[in-house]
Amino acid sequence: MSHLTDIGFAFSGPDEFLGFVEQVSNLEDNASFAATDGFYNLWSPGAAIELWINADRRLRLSGCALHFAGDGRLQMHVTQTYPVLDTVMRGTAYGWVSPEDESNPYTGLTPLAVAVPNFNCISELVLRHPMVTLQVTGFVEGFLECYAPNSEFAPEKCLTPPWFGNPNLDPEPNAEVAGTVVTAKLVTNALTGNQFWHVLLDTVGGTIDLVVDQESVMDGPPSQGQRARAKCWLSAHVVSEMPRVAVLPKPESTFRARREARRRPRSED
Repeated sequence: MSHLTDIGFAFSGPDEFLGFVEQVSNLEDNASFAATDGFYNLWSPGAAIELWINADRRLRLSGCALHFAGDGRLQMHVTQTYPVLDTVMRGTAYGWVSPEDESNPYTGLTPLAVAVPNFNCISELVLRHPMVTLQVTGFVEGFLECYAPNSEFAPEKCLTPPWFGNPNLDPEPNAEVAGTVVTAKLVTNALTGNQFWHVLLDTVGGTIDLVVDQESVMDGPPSQGQRARAKCWLSAHVVSEMPRVAVLPKPESTFRARREARRRPRSED
């Protein structure tokens, strides 16, 4: 199973998916967004499923990011942003969840990294207005485990990144997520007819949306009041309003600097 099957797609492999992205990249109904270093086209079959297709300044396709625009809300103080290695159009925001003191991110409940599908639109701005509201979707990797609330095995709330505490690892957009099911419903991907579960989970610091294909749910379908747990890849939209600034200087970012250093070829001795 994959992140694509979590939202009802059923491509046979990467080539078929990329061919599909090329087909839908310029449809008239797409929403288009200009970014600092390129452009985004947002395609959706409905039901909150989103494909963020990105292109460089020459309008050459450079990739596609997945998202599900759910109902969850989480406060985070963003401290760093950094692009993925092969493009500046996709990247990650890193920060601390629900800080007690909004001016001090390290009073937050837990660190977190999230992939941002329109990264190049917000990567600089969010560092100058770092206290944001996120809508975070966890694409379940493996299985969604469901428990009765009174079960001795029912997990406590958690939002735990596997990289936290390891100085040799850059933050990646993944975490173990556990909490109480607020709502659970089957959603249909109109393109394929496939159904998947959308679960709104009350967890550390707020609520998170989870999406998972039906075959990856353990111990029956999820329902309100149950406890649930899963390892997830995290995608997020900034849903709070941020002021627009005409010109922004490039901020410093240790994660960004480390990744850019890896791109540069070593000088010959």
